[in-house]
Amino acid sequence: MNQEQLVAVYHKLFEFSNNKAEINKEPERLIDQELSNNTITKEEYRKNHLITLIQNLPNEEVLVAKHLITTMCYPNGFDKGKLLSPYLQKKAHKYITDNFYKHQLSSESIQNTNSKLVLENKRLQCQTKKLIEKIQTLGA
Repeated sequence: MNQEQLVAVYHKLFEFSNNKAEINKEPERLIDQELSNNTITKEEYRKNHLITLIQNLPNEEVLVAKHLITTMCYPNGFDKGKLLSPYLQKKAHKYITDNFYKHQLSSESIQNTNSKLVLENKRLQCQTKKLIEKIQTLGA
């Protein structure tokens, strides 16, 4: 599973969580009816909705979704093993979408940028040194 496929699945799950994806609505209608008839609680409704979303995933994305759910948990602390909060999920989504397609994130481009900055720094230091010497000769 490459990073691009993982991002695609994450986007799809993010869309599902925001109810933006078009999926088979029949199971949802049944759940909505049960909810309106007070035969199920909101928590049961949410669980059933999540199950419906997962059932509508293509077969090749089911394992990716499972991996996503199992890895997007707090690694330690009080909430260890629990899913990350919606706030952190949105931050991760924003980070991925903001940085995924930038070619500057490769180590080679970072090294090139760093070497250019080192050269610029040396040039400026030499220029500063010459200006200091010039000021000293004028002051003497």
